Amino acid sequence: MELKDISYNFKYKDIENIWHIFNCLSNNTFSSIELSYGKNGANTISCETMMSVLKTIEVIDFCCDRNAYSDGYTLIRKFRDDLMQYLFILNVIQNKHGLSDKEFQEYPLEPEFILKVINKNIEILINGERKLKAELAMEKWIYDELDNLENIKDRKNSLVHLSINHT
Repeated sequence: MELKDISYNFKYKDIENIWHIFNCLSNNTFSSIELSYGKNGANTISCETMMSVLKTIEVIDFCCDRNAYSDGYTLIRKFRDDLMQYLFILNVIQNKHGLSDKEFQEYPLEPEFILKVINKNIEILINGERKLKAELAMEKWIYDELDNLENIKDRKNSLVHLSINHT
């Protein structure tokens, strides 16, 4: 997105500067693909969260301009929650537990074995036997299973408590 294409005219320069920072970060989410492997195959982290963040920043500026500070504070909390969720998911995805270094060394580095190594790594990532609680909770979130009664404990324990302890 070019700066001239901004349809919203910011009233507060500081908020506009924050918008520009996140606009640059959102461009990065378009260019790099992050994958998570679950029971139904590969999932990609989308740029929807970053696009939502950009719109939220615009509305925060609008609320401040209209002296609607209560609404602005509510949107700041939404902004923070969206970012924390995005960073948590990104952190979990980037810390996948596939083949260990020792297991990787068992395969010779010859062309006919490269595909076997890739397939074995994906198999381990999909079956979930090495996934941490945070990874399993994220997978339940991806598949929209957290609202099921049997997963309510995972929702509370993993997504709230592990996000604090996972770093």
